Amino acid sequence: PELRFPEFTDTWKTDLIGNIGSFTKGAGLSKADITENGTPFILYGELYTTYGDVIYDIKRKTNKAVSEECYSKVGDVIIPTSGETPEEIATSACVMIPDVILAGDLNILRSSNIDGRFLSYLINHVANKSIAKIAQGKSVVHIQAKEISKIAINFPSSAEQLRIVNLLELLDAKISKQEDLIKGLKLYKRGVENTLFDEIEAQSCEYIGIDNAVDSIPTSKHQIPSSEYKSDGLYPVIDQGKRKIVAYSDDSIKLYYDIPAIIYGDHTTNIKYMDTPFILGGDGTKLLKPRNNANIKYLCYALAHYNVVQEGYKRHFPILKTKLIPVPNNDTQIVVSSVLSVIDNKIEANESLLDKFSLLKKSLLQKMFI
Repeated sequence: PELRFPEFTDTWKTDLIGNIGSFTKGAGLSKADITENGTPFILYGELYTTYGDVIYDIKRKTNKAVSEECYSKVGDVIIPTSGETPEEIATSACVMIPDVILAGDLNILRSSNIDGRFLSYLINHVANKSIAKIAQGKSVVHIQAKEISKIAINFPSSAEQLRIVNLLELLDAKISKQEDLIKGLKLYKRGVENTLFDEIEAQSCEYIGIDNAVDSIPTSKHQIPSSEYKSDGLYPVIDQGKRKIVAYSDDSIKLYYDIPAIIYGDHTTNIKYMDTPFILGGDGTKLLKPRNNANIKYLCYALAHYNVVQEGYKRHFPILKTKLIPVPNNDTQIVVSSVLSVIDNKIEANESLLDKFSLLKKSLLQKMFI
């Protein structure tokens, strides 16, 4: 590997997955078998939505009983047998809790020759391309254990595996803590936002139509395809769906100077306020700019709070014209914008830190595995 702990110099071994462990199938249970109490269990779909590389906490329970081989042993690696795409199916998780029912289209790989956590990281970030290549099917993609068994992997001694796993799990814990912090900040913002707009509604203020406050702007001249994204450059590229900078570009022709503006889109309910020049990334992105000296930052928060964009989802600007939102005096608009901006800045700073942790993990996985 490009990066190793200094005390390890031995050559890594190469072997087929089928030679380092044995496969069994998960129990034939589904979402219909979820109960409030009972035995913890995992469904294959949760590998895509709920769990990461390693599992220490189980979200579901069932009162069903299954055969003994379908109960987890510490270190079991589970891999879906079906999915929507080859890339989706090429995922895994290591279960670090015993006696969990492993259910619903899961391949269960058990090995005493390799750390299951190391193997899960390896499958998710190195061997996933090999698994995707052998997946079969169109509308539903399948993968058989006997095909996974033929994939060759590289792995070090047990001691080096453990050192790598400990480092990655420490980083995963930081990532998880950061995600929880961001969720908490977003919940806090929602509470503050509700209080502010409840107070506005209690006042006797004007309600205006969105079309009296903003104009919809064509965006084709300001958008670039993802193939033109750069890791650095003169101008930020804003992905509306993610509400943040996703890349950079040097294309000044695409730069949007007519700010401030609100970015929204056909395929998401997110909106974003921008007060510095930017380039747009992502299909279906729309722009709103203020009319009649409207406080567009306040309007951005009001549009989000009253789900105006969500109600206009995939219907473009005309549907927004029929919506009315409360507009208090200018001082109140400034207070609302300022308070919510402080929280938004805190959220964005922590999201930026989360991105850095995620990039660090990606870099380590690229450099510490073969």
